[in-house]
Amino acid sequence: DERVAAAGGEADRREAVLCAHACFLIKSMTLREEHVRDISVVLLTQMKDRFPQ
Repeated sequence: DERVAAAGGEADRREAVLCAHACFLIKSMTLREEHVRDISVVLLTQMKDRFPQ
């Protein structure tokens, strides 16, 4: 039971970190600098491919 609770807490933490990173990258896509927008798109695509939910 303790392992399940620890795994659940870890999953919640991972989900929160992924959400924070995705929000940052989405916000970065609105910046003027094209290279920042391009990198944001690449990283968001990688996140989507690695963590399909």
